[in-house]
Amino acid sequence: NLIVMKDLLMCVKNDITDFLTKQKMFFFNERDLQVNLALYLSNLKDKEYKVHLEYHIPTSELNNYPWKENNISIDLVVEKNGEYVPVELKYKTCSLPEGSKSNRFGEPMCAKSIVKNQSAQDLGRYGFWKDVKRLELLKKKYEKKIAGGIVLFVTNDKSYAIQPQKESVGYYNFRMLDAQPISGTLKWKEHGEDCETTPQPYVNIELKNEYTPKWEHYSSEIGVEMYFVIMPVNNQ
Repeated sequence: NLIVMKDLLMCVKNDITDFLTKQKMFFFNERDLQVNLALYLSNLKDKEYKVHLEYHIPTSELNNYPWKENNISIDLVVEKNGEYVPVELKYKTCSLPEGSKSNRFGEPMCAKSIVKNQSAQDLGRYGFWKDVKRLELLKKKYEKKIAGGIVLFVTNDKSYAIQPQKESVGYYNFRMLDAQPISGTLKWKEHGEDCETTPQPYVNIELKNEYTPKWEHYSSEIGVEMYFVIMPVNNQ
Protein backbone atom coordinates (compact mmCIF):
# COMPACT_ATOMS: atom_id res chain seq x y z
CA ASN A 1 0.00 0.00 0.00
CA LEU A 2 2.89 2.38 0.74
CA ILE A 3 4.21 1.75 -2.76
CA VAL A 4 0.80 2.51 -4.26
CA MET A 5 0.53 5.74 -2.23
CA LYS A 6 4.01 6.83 -3.30
CA ASP A 7 3.04 6.10 -6.92
CA LEU A 8 0.02 8.40 -6.58
CA LEU A 9 2.16 11.20 -5.15
CA MET A 10 4.69 10.94 -8.00
CA CYS A 11 1.89 10.68 -10.56
CA VAL A 12 0.33 13.94 -9.35
CA LYS A 13 3.76 15.58 -9.26
CA ASN A 14 4.42 14.58 -12.87
CA ASP A 15 0.99 15.77 -13.98
CA ILE A 16 1.61 19.18 -12.38
CA THR A 17 4.94 19.38 -14.20
CA ASP A 18 3.16 18.59 -17.48
CA PHE A 19 0.51 21.22 -16.74
CA LEU A 20 3.16 23.91 -16.42
CA THR A 21 5.59 22.91 -19.16
CA LYS A 22 3.02 21.90 -21.79
CA GLN A 23 0.38 24.57 -21.16
CA LYS A 24 3.01 27.33 -20.83
CA MET A 25 0.46 29.62 -19.18
CA PHE A 26 1.12 32.95 -17.57
CA PHE A 27 -1.05 33.41 -14.47
CA PHE A 28 -2.32 36.79 -13.34
CA ASN A 29 -2.67 35.75 -9.70
CA GLU A 30 -2.70 32.71 -7.42
CA ARG A 31 -6.40 32.02 -7.97
CA ASP A 32 -5.78 31.92 -11.72
CA LEU A 33 -3.14 29.23 -11.11
CA GLN A 34 -5.36 27.32 -8.66
CA VAL A 35 -8.42 27.14 -10.91
CA ASN A 36 -6.52 26.29 -14.10
CA LEU A 37 -4.52 23.54 -12.37
CA ALA A 38 -7.70 22.07 -10.87
CA LEU A 39 -9.40 22.04 -14.28
CA TYR A 40 -6.38 20.41 -15.90
CA LEU A 41 -6.16 17.62 -13.31
CA SER A 42 -9.93 17.07 -13.38
CA ASN A 43 -9.88 16.66 -17.15
CA LEU A 44 -7.22 13.93 -17.17
CA LYS A 45 -9.82 11.25 -17.89
CA ASP A 46 -7.37 8.34 -17.72
CA LYS A 47 -6.34 9.36 -14.19
CA GLU A 48 -9.85 9.54 -12.70
CA TYR A 49 -8.84 12.19 -10.17
CA LYS A 50 -11.42 13.86 -7.98
CA VAL A 51 -10.20 17.39 -7.26
CA HIS A 52 -11.26 19.46 -4.24
CA LEU A 53 -10.65 23.22 -3.93
CA GLU A 54 -10.27 25.15 -0.65
CA TYR A 55 -10.27 21.99 1.49
CA HIS A 56 -10.74 23.13 5.09
CA ILE A 57 -9.24 21.48 8.17
CA PRO A 58 -9.54 22.90 11.73
CA THR A 59 -6.04 23.43 13.13
CA SER A 60 -7.28 21.87 16.37
CA GLU A 61 -7.07 18.53 14.51
CA LEU A 62 -3.28 18.86 14.21
CA ASN A 63 -0.84 18.36 17.05
CA ASN A 64 1.44 21.30 17.88
CA TYR A 65 0.27 23.53 15.05
CA PRO A 66 2.59 26.53 15.53
CA TRP A 67 0.55 29.34 13.93
CA LYS A 68 -2.38 31.19 15.46
CA GLU A 69 -4.99 30.17 12.91
CA ASN A 70 -8.32 28.44 13.46
CA ASN A 71 -8.44 26.66 10.11
CA ILE A 72 -6.21 25.53 7.26
CA SER A 73 -7.61 25.98 3.78
CA ILE A 74 -5.65 23.65 1.50
CA ASP A 75 -5.57 25.11 -2.00
CA LEU A 76 -6.23 21.86 -3.82
CA VAL A 77 -6.62 18.18 -2.86
CA VAL A 78 -6.40 15.33 -5.38
CA GLU A 79 -8.35 12.20 -4.42
CA LYS A 80 -8.14 8.77 -6.02
CA ASN A 81 -9.21 5.35 -4.68
CA GLY A 82 -9.58 6.68 -1.14
CA GLU A 83 -6.10 8.24 -1.07
CA TYR A 84 -5.34 11.95 -1.07
CA VAL A 85 -2.61 14.35 -2.19
CA PRO A 86 -3.00 17.86 -0.72
CA VAL A 87 -1.38 20.55 -2.87
CA GLU A 88 -0.44 23.96 -1.50
CA LEU A 89 0.22 26.76 -4.00
CA LYS A 90 2.35 29.87 -3.86
CA TYR A 91 2.41 32.30 -6.77
CA LYS A 92 4.64 35.36 -6.49
CA THR A 93 4.98 38.01 -9.16
CA CYS A 94 7.23 40.91 -9.99
CA SER A 95 6.46 43.65 -12.50
CA LEU A 96 6.30 42.63 -16.13
CA PRO A 97 8.49 44.26 -18.78
CA GLU A 98 7.07 47.30 -20.56
CA GLY A 99 5.03 46.29 -23.58
CA SER A 100 4.04 42.86 -22.22
CA LYS A 101 0.83 41.75 -23.93
CA SER A 102 -1.75 39.12 -23.13
CA ASN A 103 -4.96 38.19 -24.90
CA ARG A 104 -8.55 38.73 -23.79
CA PHE A 105 -11.59 37.93 -25.97
CA GLY A 106 -9.26 37.51 -28.93
CA GLU A 107 -7.75 40.98 -28.57
CA PRO A 108 -4.25 41.96 -27.38
CA MET A 109 -4.18 43.52 -23.92
CA CYS A 110 -1.51 45.25 -21.84
CA ALA A 111 -0.56 42.63 -19.23
CA LYS A 112 1.73 44.81 -17.12
CA SER A 113 -1.07 46.87 -15.60
CA ILE A 114 -2.82 43.96 -13.88
CA VAL A 115 0.19 42.05 -12.50
CA LYS A 116 1.33 43.10 -9.04
CA ASN A 117 4.92 43.68 -8.03
CA GLN A 118 4.59 41.74 -4.79
CA SER A 119 8.18 42.14 -3.50
CA ALA A 120 8.59 40.96 0.17
CA GLN A 121 10.56 37.94 -1.10
CA ASP A 122 11.58 37.14 2.49
CA LEU A 123 7.94 36.50 3.40
CA GLY A 124 7.42 34.62 0.13
CA ARG A 125 10.21 32.23 1.11
CA TYR A 126 8.80 31.88 4.61
CA GLY A 127 5.38 31.05 3.15
CA PHE A 128 6.88 28.26 1.05
CA TRP A 129 8.45 26.53 4.06
CA LYS A 130 5.31 27.14 6.14
CA ASP A 131 3.36 25.18 3.53
CA VAL A 132 5.92 22.36 3.69
CA LYS A 133 5.49 22.19 7.48
CA ARG A 134 1.69 22.23 7.20
CA LEU A 135 1.82 19.23 4.88
CA GLU A 136 4.17 17.39 7.25
CA LEU A 137 1.59 17.86 10.02
CA LEU A 138 -1.29 16.76 7.78
CA LYS A 139 0.62 13.67 6.66
CA LYS A 140 1.36 12.77 10.29
CA LYS A 141 -2.32 13.14 11.27
CA TYR A 142 -3.80 11.30 8.27
CA GLU A 143 -0.88 9.01 7.48
CA LYS A 144 -2.98 6.09 6.22
CA LYS A 145 -5.02 8.31 3.89
CA ILE A 146 -2.58 10.94 2.61
CA ALA A 147 -0.14 9.63 0.03
CA GLY A 148 1.98 12.73 0.57
CA GLY A 149 1.65 16.40 -0.17
CA ILE A 150 3.05 18.80 -2.74
CA VAL A 151 4.05 22.44 -2.40
CA LEU A 152 4.04 24.18 -5.78
CA PHE A 153 5.83 27.52 -5.92
CA VAL A 154 5.57 29.45 -9.19
CA THR A 155 7.02 32.89 -9.93
CA ASN A 156 8.29 35.20 -12.64
CA ASP A 157 10.72 36.63 -10.06
CA LYS A 158 14.07 34.93 -10.57
CA SER A 159 15.46 36.36 -7.31
CA TYR A 160 13.84 33.51 -5.34
CA ALA A 161 16.34 31.08 -6.86
CA ILE A 162 19.40 33.28 -6.27
CA GLN A 163 21.90 33.00 -3.42
CA PRO A 164 21.57 35.91 -0.95
CA GLN A 165 24.52 38.29 -1.26
CA LYS A 166 25.10 38.10 2.51
CA GLU A 167 24.49 35.40 5.11
CA SER A 168 23.42 38.19 7.48
CA VAL A 169 20.08 38.79 5.76
CA GLY A 170 17.16 37.99 8.05
CA TYR A 171 15.60 35.42 5.71
CA TYR A 172 18.82 33.47 5.09
CA ASN A 173 17.56 30.27 6.77
CA PHE A 174 14.47 30.29 4.54
CA ARG A 175 16.37 30.39 1.24
CA MET A 176 15.15 28.21 -1.66
CA LEU A 177 18.29 27.50 -3.68
CA ASP A 178 18.52 24.85 -6.36
CA ALA A 179 20.02 21.55 -5.16
CA GLN A 180 20.82 22.93 -1.69
CA PRO A 181 19.25 20.85 1.10
CA ILE A 182 17.30 22.54 3.90
CA SER A 183 16.43 20.84 7.19
CA GLY A 184 16.03 21.34 10.93
CA THR A 185 14.86 24.56 12.58
CA LEU A 186 14.30 27.52 10.29
CA LYS A 187 14.26 30.88 12.03
CA TRP A 188 14.81 34.51 11.28
CA LYS A 189 18.32 35.78 11.92
CA GLU A 190 18.21 38.14 14.88
CA HIS A 191 18.92 41.71 13.81
CA GLY A 192 19.28 40.42 10.27
CA GLU A 193 19.62 42.94 7.47
CA ASP A 194 16.50 43.63 5.40
CA CYS A 195 14.48 41.62 7.90
CA GLU A 196 10.79 41.91 8.62
CA THR A 197 9.78 42.07 12.27
CA THR A 198 9.33 38.55 13.59
CA PRO A 199 6.44 38.29 16.05
CA GLN A 200 3.53 35.99 15.28
CA PRO A 201 2.75 34.78 12.70
CA TYR A 202 6.41 34.41 11.65
CA VAL A 203 7.39 31.79 14.23
CA ASN A 204 10.24 29.29 13.80
CA ILE A 205 9.55 26.35 11.49
CA GLU A 206 10.66 22.90 12.66
CA LEU A 207 11.05 20.63 9.65
CA LYS A 208 10.79 16.89 10.21
CA ASN A 209 12.66 16.00 7.02
CA GLU A 210 15.32 17.34 4.69
CA TYR A 211 14.20 19.04 1.48
CA THR A 212 16.14 19.96 -1.64
CA PRO A 213 14.47 22.49 -3.96
CA LYS A 214 14.78 21.80 -7.68
CA TRP A 215 14.07 24.82 -9.87
CA GLU A 216 12.64 24.37 -13.34
CA HIS A 217 11.46 26.96 -15.84
CA TYR A 218 9.51 27.54 -19.04
CA SER A 219 8.84 30.43 -21.38
CA SER A 220 5.19 31.44 -20.98
CA GLU A 221 2.65 32.20 -23.69
CA ILE A 222 3.28 35.95 -23.31
CA GLY A 223 7.05 35.54 -23.49
CA VAL A 224 7.72 35.96 -19.75
CA GLU A 225 10.05 33.37 -18.21
CA MET A 226 8.44 31.40 -15.39
CA TYR A 227 10.28 29.55 -12.62
CA PHE A 228 8.84 26.83 -10.41
CA VAL A 229 9.59 24.33 -7.63
CA ILE A 230 7.44 21.23 -7.05
CA MET A 231 8.29 19.92 -3.57
CA PRO A 232 6.93 16.51 -2.52
CA VAL A 233 6.28 16.08 1.24
CA ASN A 234 5.82 12.46 2.36
CA ASN A 235 7.53 12.13 5.77
CA GLN A 236 9.57 9.14 4.55
